[in-house]
Amino acid sequence: MLYRFILLGLLLSFGLSVNAQNDYNLKGAPQNKLGIVYDSEFSASFNLHTNGYSFSIDKGQIKTYYKTRYYHFEVGEIRHPKEYKHRPTISTAGASQLRSFSYGKQNNLYAIRAGIGQKRYYTEKASHNGLAIGINYELGFTLGVLKPYYLRMENTEGNDVVEKFSENNASTFLNVDKIAGSAGLLTGFSESKVVPGGHFKIGLHFDWGAFDEFLKAMEIGIMGDVFIKKMPIMVDDAHVVLNNNKTIDILSANVANRPFFLNVYLSLQLGKRK
Repeated sequence: MLYRFILLGLLLSFGLSVNAQNDYNLKGAPQNKLGIVYDSEFSASFNLHTNGYSFSIDKGQIKTYYKTRYYHFEVGEIRHPKEYKHRPTISTAGASQLRSFSYGKQNNLYAIRAGIGQKRYYTEKASHNGLAIGINYELGFTLGVLKPYYLRMENTEGNDVVEKFSENNASTFLNVDKIAGSAGLLTGFSESKVVPGGHFKIGLHFDWGAFDEFLKAMEIGIMGDVFIKKMPIMVDDAHVVLNNNKTIDILSANVANRPFFLNVYLSLQLGKRK
């Protein structure tokens, strides 16, 4: 009786193996890529950084069971570590739409990143609902876009005017008694300037069902951007202002600008393999 069960088990195993091989061949996987069912993947990501946020897309080529090479494109914003939001303190007839603003800010910095990277898995991947753990690393170019930051200011007649920072208006631009809020996201885009640079990224990659058709993954790691010059996001040393004829400290430390930004990031990815 025992040998019958053994024989039945061997027959079932052989049948499952043949079916699996047939499915594998039907999907067109070459024999030198053992275990690879899909050849490529595409994903979209939302990324949170310690100094900003971004949206990105990746186009990956599955090279081996444990390695995927990908091409990366990303658009987001980089903020200065000393940048904080404030509510306007003025209340006049001309300031009918008060908005929060970043005190001492003179430019928005947007980053357009393009790079090439690689994912390497270091755990076994189940065909369905398995968690694959690995690392990813990436190098590429960064295009920094500096857009003037406009504020709505109260003028001498009590009306709102839109202004950006200059040496000539520093005394009013940095006076919270005159600020009615930010001027809006699109104001000043035609005056944007471009600064080239580069970026790197290294992180831990967690993939649920790493070779399912639908991609569901998360990354956490460190990334950095380096530009060819200092990026003037803030007004240097703009930490003392006048408010009701009294000196107050809004930014408590030096806000000097710099050419590099180091971030911890968290990325949530959704996509599809084929």
